[in-house]
Amino acid sequence: MSNHMHYLRLGASLYVPATHPDIAEVAMAQKYPQLRSVIFDTEDSVAADSLQFAYENLQRMLHRLGDCQRRVPLIFIRVRNEFELSRVLDLKDIEFIDGLVLPKFCRSNMERYMMIDIGDKFYMPVLERDVFTTEALHHIRDFLLSYKDKILSLRIGANDMLSSMGMRRDPTMTIYDIRVIDLAIANIVLTFKPCGFNITGPVWESFSQNSKSYLQQEVALDLANGLFGKTVIHPWQVDIVEEVYKVDRREYAVALKILDPDSPPVFKMFDRFHEKATHSNWARTIIERARIYDLKD
Repeated sequence: MSNHMHYLRLGASLYVPATHPDIAEVAMAQKYPQLRSVIFDTEDSVAADSLQFAYENLQRMLHRLGDCQRRVPLIFIRVRNEFELSRVLDLKDIEFIDGLVLPKFCRSNMERYMMIDIGDKFYMPVLERDVFTTEALHHIRDFLLSYKDKILSLRIGANDMLSSMGMRRDPTMTIYDIRVIDLAIANIVLTFKPCGFNITGPVWESFSQNSKSYLQQEVALDLANGLFGKTVIHPWQVDIVEEVYKVDRREYAVALKILDPDSPPVFKMFDRFHEKATHSNWARTIIERARIYDLKD
């Protein structure tokens, strides 16, 4: 699979503090076998006096991964900051992870983040500070274009955006109902998506089962707005997100016809107009999504 499509494997990424006692079982797919990706956090969820334990816990997890014979989820470590990046990379058996999440990625730290060689691993920078001006976004985009093949996805730190304005989201609405964040997401998509960067949807922070319908709505809106991937904080949310990622059977049939070399350049199907030249990129993504997440019943 090409790097361009690799982001589709992320699915719902479970956010787990690196101090959690069961991180090895999570990483080895023993605790949550359905999990496609996990992010072990050493930043906001870890107190300063627990950071050493977090690293020791990660080291034990990495050691056990070396003996694991089964398929494991994609594994990422969210570093604490740009100064702690080298400490994470110095962990023994770090080659067993797939990449690093870079929090609070902005103009003031992006060069320090990217100056360290991480080999064949992927970066996932988190945009949460320099997101409110077009100038800042363009500066970051132009810088990251040199590292495009190493960027699996850009992540959106919506909670930190809200925090900077003294706000917090309500679990009975989607992030798109908050106009200022909706505008910020739109600007991020318009800046990065045409250049080939994937962007993941903001974390869903509510544990409540009563918020299920709002989570479903938000993931559907993520897809409609060009975002793919979702950080979740509880295992029950994984299936909710990935059910939305299943492909509608009609869309799948249309995508197959668009990519069929014998199809006409323009055709009508299911009461819609389809154009091969315009819709081929969409069709390829639909086919790959269906391969990974299956079709809706």
